[in-house]
Amino acid sequence: MTKEKDFDVESNNDKKEKSEEKDLTEKSKKTVDTEKKPLLNDDWQERLDKAKKILKKIIERKYPIILITITTVIIMFTMYMIGVSHYSRERQLDTLASNITSGVPSKMSKVLVTPNKERISEKELEPLQKLQASDEKTNGQIKTIVEHESSYSNFRVIKVGKYWGIYPKYKIELRKRNIVVETNINNPIFKINNKIYKAKRNGTEYYLIKSIPGSYPVKVSNKSGSYNKTRTVVVPVSGTCNETNIDITMRRSPAI
Repeated sequence: MTKEKDFDVESNNDKKEKSEEKDLTEKSKKTVDTEKKPLLNDDWQERLDKAKKILKKIIERKYPIILITITTVIIMFTMYMIGVSHYSRERQLDTLASNITSGVPSKMSKVLVTPNKERISEKELEPLQKLQASDEKTNGQIKTIVEHESSYSNFRVIKVGKYWGIYPKYKIELRKRNIVVETNINNPIFKINNKIYKAKRNGTEYYLIKSIPGSYPVKVSNKSGSYNKTRTVVVPVSGTCNETNIDITMRRSPAI
């Protein structure tokens, strides 16, 4: 009997222990299930996952476009800054001065214009070329005038458009000055390069055609041709007056 009782006690203890273990296991499972249980229900979780996928696709698709855009902006800005340097006012003025003083008619004609912004032909620039050839100081004066933009000179820097629609383009406008001749001949006839020009009289002074800077051979004679004389008249590269004053006193040409 004692043994049977002991067996029953042990059996009961085993059952009790097993029961406790079972309870612990169930509690543990509940805890694990609770930990694994998502914070959102299945419907919202599915929406969140879908949103993440869409965002990922957007980033993957837009990244190359953004990269290309940034690269393009950097390249355009760099090119713009290069243009600012290349087409700067100072650089252009230096080039203009070099072309004018080069003595090459095609280069000079390329950068010189009239007040109406019309190109001056190579033929029309011959007097200026003669002046440059006869006076070595002329080119130095022109270069200084252009680069420092003297307001008193006959070479004026003007805008004539834009490079690439962005950078201002400059050229040199040649101002014209009157050639003024003073003579004691009545009703004189004036010729420049063998071409007769009318003159406006003011006392003993005669105002001839306005001309660009240069050296001009002016011939003065009377109607019969018994009096005649030729003088070289220079229209200066700089000056505040609207005319060049040249006095020519006529004398009878010696008999041949």
